[in-house]
Amino acid sequence: MSKKKIGMISGIFGFSLAIGLGIVIKDYCQDRQRRQMTRDLRTFFSPLGQIEVLYINPCQVKQDYISGGVVMSNGKQYQFTYHSRQISFEEDKG
Repeated sequence: MSKKKIGMISGIFGFSLAIGLGIVIKDYCQDRQRRQMTRDLRTFFSPLGQIEVLYINPCQVKQDYISGGVVMSNGKQYQFTYHSRQISFEEDKG
């Protein structure tokens, strides 16, 4: 094989490796951010009672904004929005 082909193959391999590593790092950071949001939400709602279900609306997930709801063990339900570590909520009357 010529030096030119070896250089091209090495370049393609290196580029592919960099892309793959970038994807892995991005997924790791997003997962860490999701875990932090979940921790924040559980900490916020825990004084209201035991949390049975915490759900997130998948169509409304952005970088630092999510919306969803919480179902408590006493039957009360709350809708929330989480934006930049700020939580706003209201009781679901339905």
